[in-house]
Amino acid sequence: MLGALSANGSEKWWSQEFFGEVARRVDQIAVMSYDTWMPLESLYGGYVAQQTSLALEATPDTTDLLIGLPFFHEDDLGHHENAETVAAAIEGARLGLGRTDPGRGRFGLALYVDFAAEEGTGRPTGRAGSERPRAPGPERAEEDGAGRPGRTAREGNDMTSRLLMPVRARDLTAPAREVPGSTRPTPVLDLEHPLVTELVARVRRVSEERGAVTDRARLQVAHGILVTAVRPVYSVEDRHRVSRTLRLGRGSCSQRMAALEAVARSLGVATRVRGLLVDGTFWYPRFPKLRPFVPEEVLLAWPEFLLDDTWVPLAELFTGLGPSAHGGGFSNSGAETLFEAVARTTVDWDAPAACAGSASCDLSAHLRTDLGRFSSRDELFDLHGQTLCRPARTLAEPFLGRWSAGAAA
Repeated sequence: MLGALSANGSEKWWSQEFFGEVARRVDQIAVMSYDTWMPLESLYGGYVAQQTSLALEATPDTTDLLIGLPFFHEDDLGHHENAETVAAAIEGARLGLGRTDPGRGRFGLALYVDFAAEEGTGRPTGRAGSERPRAPGPERAEEDGAGRPGRTAREGNDMTSRLLMPVRARDLTAPAREVPGSTRPTPVLDLEHPLVTELVARVRRVSEERGAVTDRARLQVAHGILVTAVRPVYSVEDRHRVSRTLRLGRGSCSQRMAALEAVARSLGVATRVRGLLVDGTFWYPRFPKLRPFVPEEVLLAWPEFLLDDTWVPLAELFTGLGPSAHGGGFSNSGAETLFEAVARTTVDWDAPAACAGSASCDLSAHLRTDLGRFSSRDELFDLHGQTLCRPARTLAEPFLGRWSAGAAA
């Protein structure tokens, strides 16, 4: 385990047993998972996964275990830059953690060396773009089993949650361009599917019965139908087709927003989305016992609708609402999700004047990065991925895709 070659070519190894003896005597131990002589990225990723598993088996829960990532740029016999990539190292660490000790808290990634990182290498700090301060989160210092001060609860959570996320490009600058939106179908917004056309026909029929003659009024009717017809769950597959959501009769906020977009486009109303990276602590109230597995940031595709030549965000479809109009602002807890809340109270990510300083109305402190506007949610996901990486989505979807919002965590 954990070996390399010395200058004279002889092998030098730390056995797993020796590694464990060292780990029990220190507060933190790091694995140098680079300079491996591996010629292929796939081989290197498998090497990191194996070393992560071996290190997890040997390291006690009271010691911080860090997996070193190659953030430097060299290309020689011992380090092939095109093989020892940050992406492969992160994927290997994910796999090793997932199959060996997925519930471990004292685990993280160490950047060697951070100051050598360049744009595009996956550096997790110093992001470009329209940034916001993180929302207040639990910062209570913990003690380890020996009574020593440990990391804050939040720091421990972030280490694990980062492993569940995809590697995003670090240049997240919102594009300075006007995005026109569209009424065309996309792979997610499959407008011509019979279930979608049936929903649109229902919206037209109910709107006529209620005298809803404007596009805004019809979208309000569609929103109300979706609230009752599609049960809110914590599905993590944002690319599910709208027809699939309607067939299952359950969907996440993102999936139900997509369904509302599909109705709008079918009615001739152009839509686009605003890409928002929201602080994961915003979802802590929903998952109090699963905080280590809440992603550090959640990608939200926030719809906008072209009504009377003006782009109207989802939260402004229902005008004249205040944070205390009907039972207070949105708390992100219980059965009510963002999708339901917009019809009851003001919800905004930009600290609008309507909030008048109300914390429950103003969600801007939770917004970490504004990615800008995109002609469709498909385009957003193509460029920035989804909230979770593919392995995490594959494992989580069978469970979270059926877990009703508001059910005990």
